[in-house]
Amino acid sequence: MAGVAFFFLALITQGILPFIEPSARTSHVTAVVRTDFGQLKWMVSEATDYTPIQQFGRQVYLREAVGIAIRIRAPGDRETRRWGQSLSW
Repeated sequence: MAGVAFFFLALITQGILPFIEPSARTSHVTAVVRTDFGQLKWMVSEATDYTPIQQFGRQVYLREAVGIAIRIRAPGDRETRRWGQSLSW
C-alpha cells in the first residue's frame, strides 16, 4: 500500500506540478559569467535553441555518457579478465 502511495506522490510532484508551476514556463535563464577581475556575476538572458554545433556536441555527449554508464554498471568479460572481479557486485 505504501509503495502505491509513494508512486502517486512521485507522479504528482515530478510529473504534474512542474506543468502547473508558472516558473517552469519562463523563457528567461540565468548564467554565471566571470568578469575581467575574476569575479562571478549572475546574468539573466533569454533562452535560445541549441546551435547546430551544440546539438552535435550534445548528441556525442549523450552517446558517450550512455556508453560509459553501461560499462560502469555492468563491466564486460574483457574488463573482468583485465582488472579482476568487481568488488561492487
